[in-house]
Amino acid sequence: MRDRIKRVFSLINDDVDTILLRNTGFRNPSFLYLTGLTNGVFEGATAVVSRDGGVDVFISALDQGEDTSNIRFHMVTKKRDFVDTLSRLIPPGSKIGVDGRYLTYQDYKSIKRILPNRGLRDVRERILLARLIKDKREVENIEEACKIASRVAEEIPGMLRDGVMEKEVADEIVYRMKKHGADGEAFETIVAFGENSAIPHHTHSERKLKRGDIVLVDFGATVDGYISDISRSFIYGKPSDKQRRMYEVVLNAQQQGIDSIKKGVTFDYIHSLVYRYINETEFKGRFIHSTGHTIGLEVHDGFTITQGCKKRFLIGMTFTVEPGIYLPDVGGIRIEDDLLMGEGGVRVLTTASKDFEV
Repeated sequence: MRDRIKRVFSLINDDVDTILLRNTGFRNPSFLYLTGLTNGVFEGATAVVSRDGGVDVFISALDQGEDTSNIRFHMVTKKRDFVDTLSRLIPPGSKIGVDGRYLTYQDYKSIKRILPNRGLRDVRERILLARLIKDKREVENIEEACKIASRVAEEIPGMLRDGVMEKEVADEIVYRMKKHGADGEAFETIVAFGENSAIPHHTHSERKLKRGDIVLVDFGATVDGYISDISRSFIYGKPSDKQRRMYEVVLNAQQQGIDSIKKGVTFDYIHSLVYRYINETEFKGRFIHSTGHTIGLEVHDGFTITQGCKKRFLIGMTFTVEPGIYLPDVGGIRIEDDLLMGEGGVRVLTTASKDFEV
């Protein structure tokens, strides 16, 4: 944790003294990242992160925290004690860094009231930059999440039968991820049959499966706060010539993208390559989203592999590559894998087969 904290502060150019993070009714990934408390996160907890790597975490009387080498827990039973301790930790004249994405207006007003004569600065971009490069523990969690998702993806063909509903398959996917060791689903599981598969973010409904349908699934597992994100597409029955060509183009586009990723290459270069490849086929204009995104504590963990993004691939990054083609009258095909940029190059972390016909 001290290394992570040191990296964040090194990316903050001015003299921010302390970072203040709140976990108010939702999962704040920056709180998890800088405290390491990925399990048993305390709703309503406040963390004060210092430049020296020390962390003070304020919790309610309902929770219990055990001090570590760099975390000190403070049980809050009286508001006055919380205010006094916070004021002592962050003296007047201090500059406080906050993550503006996860700071509610109510919390902002509370900080200004409790801690007057302190400056506030939104350091969310610096935290995101630090989070881009994963440490060993983070990679291990993501690898395990990918392993679980890959195992479930291999089992999906066995879930498909005449008349099964999208939501039934989605529920089964979530159940099996938990059965295989996931803490939960990384996001709402997508299962789309037939015409619904042409809607990239269709989730699931009571639509029943029938012969000739494309089946598009997009899901991920969570392990100690870290996620995986995998997409596979199947044909239930015999594919038409157009469906088969769609699949082959997407599969080839993904492989070209993966093969072209090297340290120092920009995100938008990879997107342009994949986008151009698809547009040179009969499916021009049918790839309608980004080529991928970074992953970690969030599904979209910072940056997107898309036009205009000049972020470069660096060792320690984890990300997806997920081209797709969507035809309203036919359906949609998307193939997505999670990858790690390692010392020896890119390594694919999701290992499920990519067979189209089931």
